[in-house]
Amino acid sequence: MGLPRFNASAIAPEKEYHMITVGIDIGKEKHAVAAINSDGEVLVPPRFFGQNAAGFATLLAQLGKLGRRADIRIGMEEVQPVDNVTISRFTS
Repeated sequence: MGLPRFNASAIAPEKEYHMITVGIDIGKEKHAVAAINSDGEVLVPPRFFGQNAAGFATLLAQLGKLGRRADIRIGMEEVQPVDNVTISRFTS
């Protein structure tokens, strides 16, 4: 069946889009992350990172190598509680 594709060129054919989608699965002690580009190419194969400062630092370093922050979309499952420190790491 494959992944659904967003055809940005249909909206603005003169622009080139490089959207990167990052998925994060939240766990109690470690989290899983993977990333693909708009062509479906795997940029970050599934891997784990720890629920600690070092784990998040590693994640942010990996994401920083992928491209412009404006091109990266992060999706994660909703869990309770998600503290403001964790959220601010992705929004600041």
